[in-house]
Amino acid sequence: MLNRSRLLMTIAKSAKHSRSRRRYSAARNGIGRGSAMNGQENSLTSALTKKKADQRTKPAKFGTNVTGNVTGGIRLATNGATQGAANGTKKAVANEVADEPQMSDLKGEAENEAEEDPANMLPTKEEKRGMEMIAKGQKWINSQKTIFLSIDVECWERDNKKLTEFGVAVYDPEENRADSRYPEIRCTHLIVQEHVRMTNGRYVSDNKHNFSFGRSLVMPNQQCEKTLSSIIDHYVQLAEKRGPGHQVVYVGHGFGADLDFLKHGGYNVPQLPVMDTMVAWKACRGIRFAALSTILNFLRIPHGLLHNAGNDAYHTLQVMLRICDPQYRKLKGLDEVPVHVPSEFVQKRTRVEKSSVVCRNSKQALDLFFSYGR
Repeated sequence: MLNRSRLLMTIAKSAKHSRSRRRYSAARNGIGRGSAMNGQENSLTSALTKKKADQRTKPAKFGTNVTGNVTGGIRLATNGATQGAANGTKKAVANEVADEPQMSDLKGEAENEAEEDPANMLPTKEEKRGMEMIAKGQKWINSQKTIFLSIDVECWERDNKKLTEFGVAVYDPEENRADSRYPEIRCTHLIVQEHVRMTNGRYVSDNKHNFSFGRSLVMPNQQCEKTLSSIIDHYVQLAEKRGPGHQVVYVGHGFGADLDFLKHGGYNVPQLPVMDTMVAWKACRGIRFAALSTILNFLRIPHGLLHNAGNDAYHTLQVMLRICDPQYRKLKGLDEVPVHVPSEFVQKRTRVEKSSVVCRNSKQALDLFFSYGR
């Protein structure tokens, strides 16, 4: 058994050795799996010898064919590469041409930009309502026959049905001259006694006891309702006595919400024309803010201690008189399209700004003074 295995190993080694010799001789003559360079060298050698020797030598003849095939393959590869490069160049040029903006594309982009330009855009429904409200306000003010009665309501932030404050401010043209530079406004502030301990401060500021235009009146809820109704009835009767054309107009900032609070609180308020400053403010195209505090800052109206019903009613009346004044609108550019809005009203405030700032010298102080309102 052992001799048989040795015999098989010897035969395998001899076969392997013979295969190696055949591969070596074939590679040397350029017949086997040799490279194209070996075949090319054999073809050059055979070309220098005689034709008879070439015909007699089959490996040389076979090597020549291999050389020809390799040469043809090289030519085909070269032609393919050249053609591929040409096709790639054509595609690149086509892509560049496609990427270049065409006249139709430029025209379409110009039309889109013109449509997006606020100066070329038609006013929205809200802007139209604001323009109509401004036109009504200017008509009422110029007639000198309209009494403006501003009402503001504050409620408890945890239960909107519980009213805590009422503010009333009145502008009577009979108490003001047409050329008066500063309007005479009557203002009062009522605090509901039953809800005097219901304070805000979590969601809105609590300035219940910070009325800026006199003393606040703490009264029972029933007496507050009676006082408010008596003030409204007084001016309605006064307008009727003055003759035809005289009327009373409600003024409020988002007055629909105040009316809802009054109705839910059981207050009976007569129906009168309304001048809503929030709606009127939307006539200023390009402005997106509508909070009373931001509008007061934008118009440079001195104010403070908002979310006091009396203060809010007074400042709302000031805003109405300002934005309905044609000369003031021209001064502030409120009729421009779009309205110029300083960066301080565009950027979102991440923290509360201090009321003081360190000034290095007199020049900086003068720059701040003369740039106020611009």
